[in-house]
Amino acid sequence: MAPSYRGPVVDTEPLLLSLFPTHPSREAAMKLMYVAFACLLSGCQETTAVGLVLDGMTEQPMAGLRVLAKATGPTDLSCQVLETSSDDQGQFLFNNPCPDTSYALVSGDKTVFLAGSPTFTGGVPTEAQLTLRAWRSPPGNGVYVLKGTEIFTMRTASRVSELPLWKSRDETVLYPDTIPSKLPSIGEQDYLILSGVKAIKRLEILPLIRHEKKLRFGSRNHKIDMDPWSYIGRHFTSKEKHEAVATQLDDSQVLKVIEEKRALMYIPGTALPSGIYALIGPGDKRVYLFEIKG
Repeated sequence: MAPSYRGPVVDTEPLLLSLFPTHPSREAAMKLMYVAFACLLSGCQETTAVGLVLDGMTEQPMAGLRVLAKATGPTDLSCQVLETSSDDQGQFLFNNPCPDTSYALVSGDKTVFLAGSPTFTGGVPTEAQLTLRAWRSPPGNGVYVLKGTEIFTMRTASRVSELPLWKSRDETVLYPDTIPSKLPSIGEQDYLILSGVKAIKRLEILPLIRHEKKLRFGSRNHKIDMDPWSYIGRHFTSKEKHEAVATQLDDSQVLKVIEEKRALMYIPGTALPSGIYALIGPGDKRVYLFEIKG
C-alpha cells in the first residue's frame, strides 16, 4: 500500500539561522520559533489565569495591586516573570501565560503580602478563579502601626526599671524610667502589628497605670520612696494594697497570619479600651509605649 502524501518537507534551519545569525539568545529564539510552528500546525488555544485580590483584613476587593507571576523552575527568559494589576473590582488577568510553566504569585508592592503561597500552571485551564488574600505587611520583624495604607515603625520609648514591693521578698513591679509627652497613637481605624514569631510569642500588652500619690517600696531596712508615677500592669491603692491588672483585649477582633516564612498579628484599635499601654517581653530592658484613642 502506497504511503499517504504529507506534502513537501521544509527545512526551517536555514531560515532560522538567517533570522538569528549572531544573536546571543539565538538558541532560545529558535526554540520559540519551533514552538510557534508547532502551535500553528496543532491549533494551539489561548489560555488565561484570572483571579481576585481581597484585602485580608476587610475581605473587600483590593484595587491597583501589582501582581507578579514568577516561574518556579527553569524556563525561557520571556517566561520568567509576568506582571499585571488588579482593577477597580480587584480582578486580575494573566493572558496566555507560557504553557507547562509553574508560577508562584507574589505582590509587586513590598508593603503587601499574599497569603497562602498561591500558584498556577500556564496552559492549564483553571477550574476556579484564583482568590488572593493580601495583607498590609511591614518589611521586617518587630512592632509597627498601620494607619490606612501606611505602615510606621514603633520604637521603644524608655528604659525599664524594677522595684521590690513593700515588705515583699520576691514580688516586684516594673515601670518606665521616662514617659514621652507624645506617644504613638492607635485610633479606631488603625492597627498595632506584631511581625515575626518571636514578637508574637514573647511580647505582652499591659496597661500603664498612673498612681497620683507617693509610694514606698523595698523594706524597713531599705526604703525607696517614689513620687507619683505610672506602673506597668499593677494598680496601687496604697503601698501595701495593690493588684496585678490584665489587659482587656478583645481576642475576637485580633487577626493572625501564620505561615512558614511569615507570621503577622493585627490588633485593631477597637480591640483595647482607651488608655496608655506598655508592650514588653520577659527580661526586656526597654519598653514600647503607645496610646489607644477610642
